[in-house]
Amino acid sequence: MDGIPVAHTDTAPPPWPNQVLGFPPGARLLLVNCDDFGMHPAINAAVVESIKEGIAASCSLMTVCPAAADAMRLLRRHSAIPFGVHLTLVCESSHLRWGPLSPADTVPSLLDPSGTFFEPTPAGRAALLERARPDEIETEFRAQIDAVADAGLSPTHLDFHCLADGGRADILDLTVGLAAEYGLAVRVWLEPGRREMRRRGCPSSTMTSWTVSPCRQKARPSITDGCSTTCRPGSASGPSTPLPAGGPRLSTAGGRYAVRTMRS
Repeated sequence: MDGIPVAHTDTAPPPWPNQVLGFPPGARLLLVNCDDFGMHPAINAAVVESIKEGIAASCSLMTVCPAAADAMRLLRRHSAIPFGVHLTLVCESSHLRWGPLSPADTVPSLLDPSGTFFEPTPAGRAALLERARPDEIETEFRAQIDAVADAGLSPTHLDFHCLADGGRADILDLTVGLAAEYGLAVRVWLEPGRREMRRRGCPSSTMTSWTVSPCRQKARPSITDGCSTTCRPGSASGPSTPLPAGGPRLSTAGGRYAVRTMRS
């Protein structure tokens, strides 16, 4: 991706996306993230090998899946692997189903008649997005993020399973708010979402992007797969909101980043 300057309302222009990653503005970067970590032990093994021995830079963990505990065990063993939370509101198929981490009676709008998540078919996604309540989505997303924190792990980002940008503008906005609260990144996939992030004055490009929330400036910003930066909603910069006293502090610091430059 080529660095592209974006509009910014403050007097100081935002950094170019590549500069946030520590590269020249014109550098073309390829970063690879492995989704569906936690779905199956074989997938878990392949993801770890892809990061340790291949070109992948990070992965995304599905905390609702049967092999999530195995995935988190591997993350504790390989603590340098950057990983995100693969926020999940749909199952994988009619033959591979799962439900929420939250008690079912607290998130009924997210469940199909069988009591599990909807299938990721066009009809299944449409049914979910038509009925899903934002407060119940937030409840489930917090449960999925907190499951990682309760395991003593520190994710770097949030992204979505089979729902580009969450499937609805309000779901993306809710997720950006959670990212700001937890000090995490969030994937922005579609142009409307990227355009909104640029409107908020954050570095972005015209390519599929990741965002880091909320504009945390460190010696080496921990963007695992990306080309844009998202600020706290309503703010162009500022520190992340601290978690309640005594709670775990999730951090985007640290990790190994396999950034490969590409010739034009």
